[in-house]
Amino acid sequence: MKYLILLVLSGMVFSCTTDGRKDADDISGYGVSDTMYVDAKGNRYKHLAQIPDSLYTPEQKELVRRLDEIIVKYTKAKDKHMVLELTKEQYLKMGLPERYYIILKKNIQDNNAFLDSAGITNVEELIRKRNENIYKKLEDHKNQNGDK
Repeated sequence: MKYLILLVLSGMVFSCTTDGRKDADDISGYGVSDTMYVDAKGNRYKHLAQIPDSLYTPEQKELVRRLDEIIVKYTKAKDKHMVLELTKEQYLKMGLPERYYIILKKNIQDNNAFLDSAGITNVEELIRKRNENIYKKLEDHKNQNGDK
C-alpha cells in the first residue's frame, strides 16, 4: 500500500489536470494540455511523464533530471502536507520552463487533497521514500553516462 501511494505521488509530478477554473494555477495557457510528444514510431504521448525513459531525447532526460533534483531539494512536509519551498522567481532563474513550475504546484495541491481525503498523515515518510527512489534514479543516470 505504501509503495502504491508512493508511486501515485511520484507519477502525479508531471501529470496535468484542470477543473475548469481560471486562476493563478491555471495551466491551460502554457500548452500543457495540448502538447503532444511523438516518438520515431509515431506513438503519441500527452505528457512528458508518459514517455518511456528509453525514448527520452537527451534534452528531455536533462529536463526530467533537473526537475527531479528540484523535487527532492524543495518539496518538504509541513503540517501533514507537501509544500514547495521554491518561489516562481527562484525556479525561473534556474532556466526551466514556467509551465513545469505551474504543473508542479498543481500536482502538490492535488497530492495534498488526496492525502487529506485518504487520511494519510505520514507525509514525511512518503517524501523520504520518494526522495530515495529519485536519488537512486539520479545515481543510475550518472552511472549510465559515466559521470563521476
